[in-house]
Amino acid sequence: METDRANPLYGCITADELRAIEFPPEQWLVNNIIYSEGFCFIYGAEGTGKSFITLSLAQAVASGTDWLGKFKVPQATKVMFIDKENPMSMLARRIKGLGVAGENISWVRCPEGLQLTDGKGNITPFAQALADKAEAEEIGLIVIDSFIDLITGNENVAGDTQVFFDTIRRLFPQKAILVLHHENKPAPGVFRSDAQRTRGSSNINAQTVTQFRLEAVAKSKTDLTLKQTKARDAQKLDKFMIRMIVEPDGEETKVTGFEYVGIVDEAEDPKKSAEVESMVEEMLADTTTVRRTEIIEMGKSRGMSQRTIIRAIKNMVEVGQITEDKVGRFVFYSWKDSVKSEDED
Repeated sequence: METDRANPLYGCITADELRAIEFPPEQWLVNNIIYSEGFCFIYGAEGTGKSFITLSLAQAVASGTDWLGKFKVPQATKVMFIDKENPMSMLARRIKGLGVAGENISWVRCPEGLQLTDGKGNITPFAQALADKAEAEEIGLIVIDSFIDLITGNENVAGDTQVFFDTIRRLFPQKAILVLHHENKPAPGVFRSDAQRTRGSSNINAQTVTQFRLEAVAKSKTDLTLKQTKARDAQKLDKFMIRMIVEPDGEETKVTGFEYVGIVDEAEDPKKSAEVESMVEEMLADTTTVRRTEIIEMGKSRGMSQRTIIRAIKNMVEVGQITEDKVGRFVFYSWKDSVKSEDED
């Protein structure tokens, strides 16, 4: 096959050429949440409210209103939903409750017929029509609900996920893509940090600009937490709590909005303490003792804060799960009735 050497896609760009390009002055659609270009993933267990939170975000972007009264939206931007998860009747009830209106938000009318490619790498006419619409109407945010419904192939295979990301970039260049995704179900004896809970290939984490884990607060029907697990070229936000505003609607209820509650102190989070305890048990399963610095290093590599780790270890000592010993300047931990070797440095 003869190559079109004149095609600019096959060329390179110099540093001076890149510096000379006038990119949009506003780099965020929602400050620190959704970047103006690239992928943002929100993931969590089923039924945690991902679709509701996304509607709230989209409403803020489309109206140019700060999200939760906390995260600045520099300017109003059009939004298009590709929603293969929720029926139109359900969407109608939700947007009425949240007060979503206007022409800045739209939904693909028959998403069940959408495939990105024909299996041979060619973009389908349906997908191309959506790309043309997004370009013509200057839609800046594409929302995909959900990842598993639109990917062709296996979410656990890096090559299949790469086809998804490459195709979306071809269809919607220089646009923000917000994708909803599910997380791995808990497995006995298997510890995963928040960042590792994304279901599927690790390539998903590699492709995102920002990424958030949404989690329901135990024993609450209205409180959720959002934790940023990836923030490329920016400092991660502290984990924060969001409260769903629910009002009566006849014999039922409706969600009318969300409010920012505040930063969550993860050191006080029982789930985080349990994760540290599981990690310590895992480490002590292979040896009689473990050094405190090793526990801290392991915890940090799994996304835990040092404060959370130290508090959890202290609690394990206080309740008698493990014992603490000092040898020189080192602190060791062991099971309560185990004997630590004095030869360890």
